[in-house]
Amino acid sequence: MQKLLLPFLICLSLLAGCMWEPLPDVVRATAPFEHVPDKILAAFVRVRPKATIERVETYSFKGRVTTYRVFFRDSTGAIGELDIDREGQPISSRTQSQ
Repeated sequence: MQKLLLPFLICLSLLAGCMWEPLPDVVRATAPFEHVPDKILAAFVRVRPKATIERVETYSFKGRVTTYRVFFRDSTGAIGELDIDREGQPISSRTQSQ
């Protein structure tokens, strides 16, 4: 009986290992300005018309960009961030005065 228990446990652990799927990673990357979609840039201009973009980061889930984070400086010199979803809808905005 004990001789059968070890192979059974090995098969069971292999089967469980094959069924387990690791959690997908959220990947953050800096996007070259020329690769930022026009609808993202248009959404930024709608919300912050007088601000200057400093850089754009993308957040991806399962290899698909879900959010763009635009880092900017406004006309008063304050720096901020604007999150925009992949459809061009603003999600949140933060500004810090200097």
